[in-house]
Order: sequence, then C-alpha cells, then structure tokens
Amino acid sequence: MVLAYICCCVRVATKPCKYFQLNARFFDSQIGIFSKLQLDRLIPPRWRLTQFRDDGVRMPARYPVFVKPEWSQNAAGVHRADHAAQLQRIRAQLRPARVAYLIQEAALERHEYEIFSIPQHLDARRYAVLSVTEARNSSAPKPINSIHNPRTRYVEITACFSAAQVEQIWAFVRRLGDFKISRVSVCADSPAELARGNFHVIEVNLFLPMPINLLDNRYSWRDRMRRVPSYMMRLALVTKHRDKRLASKPVFIKSMLYHRRRPRSRSPA
Repeated sequence: MVLAYICCCVRVATKPCKYFQLNARFFDSQIGIFSKLQLDRLIPPRWRLTQFRDDGVRMPARYPVFVKPEWSQNAAGVHRADHAAQLQRIRAQLRPARVAYLIQEAALERHEYEIFSIPQHLDARRYAVLSVTEARNSSAPKPINSIHNPRTRYVEITACFSAAQVEQIWAFVRRLGDFKISRVSVCADSPAELARGNFHVIEVNLFLPMPINLLDNRYSWRDRMRRVPSYMMRLALVTKHRDKRLASKPVFIKSMLYHRRRPRSRSPA
C-alpha cells in the first residue's frame, strides 16, 4: 500500500512525505500527537462518549470502561475495566507509564463499525472513497477489537447501504471535521441505526488510518490489489491539492518520539 501511494504521488507530481500534512491542522505540536481529548471536542454531544484524562483519582460513573493511551495505534495499550477494583489494578500497572492515559465509558450500542473515507480532491464536500466495515468478535461483550486481536473479524458492509444512506454517513463524518483521510470507529445497534445517526463515536484515527475493509477475508489478494491502487491514487490527488497555505507541522517526527518522553507524574490511586 505504501509503495502504491509513493508511485501514485510520483505520477501526479507531489511529494509522498506531504501525506503527514493532510490532517496537520488537527495535530497538537506542543503535545506531539493527535490528541484523543482534543478530537473528542469535535464530536457533537449526541455522538460523544464520556471520556477524561486519568488522574488516578476520578472514578467513572458506570462500567465497563476502557483505559487507553491518549495516543496509540490499533488499540495498543488499551485495557478494559469491568468494575472499580479492576480499574485500580490497571492504574497500578500503568503508573510508571511514560504517556497520559484516558478513561472512556463503553458505548451501550451492540455493534462496532469502522468508517474509512477520503474526500474528492477538487470538492471536499463529496467523498472519493467511503467504506463501512463491521468489527465482529463474539468472545465477550465489549471486546477490545483491533487488527492484533485474533478473535476480531472485519466484514465490509458498505453494500448493505443505499446510495442515500452512504451519503448520509459521509455527512456524519463531515460534521466531525474536514479530514483528508480518516477512519472513524463507532458503535450502533444496526447498520440502519448507523445510517439514521444513532451511534456513538469511539475514536477518530487521523494518523495512519488504513482502509480496514481490505481485511475482510472474503476478498482475495487479487480483489485487494485492485482496490489499493484506486485508493492510493485518490489519496495522492488529495495530497497534491492540499491547502498549501497551512503551516507544516512535525507530525511524523513528534508522533514517533511521543512514547520516548520522560515518565509523567501521576496522582496516587
């Protein structure tokens, strides 16, 4: 996928390294991450889950909750606490951590979906790529789904939606922000409820949001190889036509160095 993107950037005469500037306006250069808390503020209240930075003292109003790094990829470092005692054990385990952790209440909806999108390069009000993929995992209620969880299975369900419903889902993504590439994780009770806007946002991924629908095991390698060049050409065009008036930010370097920071201080649990 990376090689395809580089080749497409060469074809349209743009620099592949400028990929990291696509969502730079949402990047906090001082902290050095796409802060989950800052992105959380972009989410309309009806779709927002209760989430706060863990100070070792504040307790959630209900369980289960997820204890997650303020910045990570593919659910790395995420823990689930089903009750107060378990939360305290997780806090004790994470106390020496170098990074800030957040506590997020679990969504009440039953199903988890991943919405991947790239806008059109000449008209960001329209989408060039949009897919909806369900993360299926029957191992336990409210599992920690990720590409590293062997029990998680990804099934693309974009075809389940009408053209009007896909446009509506795209409108929901647009309400979150003018993202040049994104993967938005949400929970809803069904695809129909998702299309109606009855969902909660778990997370917005703006750093390296891969098209997770390609992990659907129903697709052969040939199917995937047909899609990758198409996706990457659209991304290359978005890269070429980005707003060059915006100041560049050290997105890649700061993100890579974030976990090497000195251990932060924590209040005692």
